[in-house]
Amino acid sequence: MHPPVGPAWLVWLETSALAMAMRQWTWLYPSVEIVHILGFVVLVGAAFMFDLRLLGVSPATPAAQRLAGLEGSSIPRLGASASSRLRTHPPGENFPPPSPRE
Repeated sequence: MHPPVGPAWLVWLETSALAMAMRQWTWLYPSVEIVHILGFVVLVGAAFMFDLRLLGVSPATPAAQRLAGLEGSSIPRLGASASSRLRTHPPGENFPPPSPRE
């Protein structure tokens, strides 16, 4: 692996314990990807349900209200998983990381 270069905060992200763990543990990176994708699904689903309610197509059901409540919690989840991905892959590096067994 190349020596870390760039702004100090990116060097810190690349050399953090979480970044090293994500590069070494086989299933940690896919797990973070799953959380990231689920966060997008919840965020887009809640926005879609809200739009349908505004258009009068869908009534305010309890399920739609629960989904709208999840929308607020999906934003921090997206931010956390995105920062984890940035820690693992500094700009200019290949996606996904090579397996430690290679």
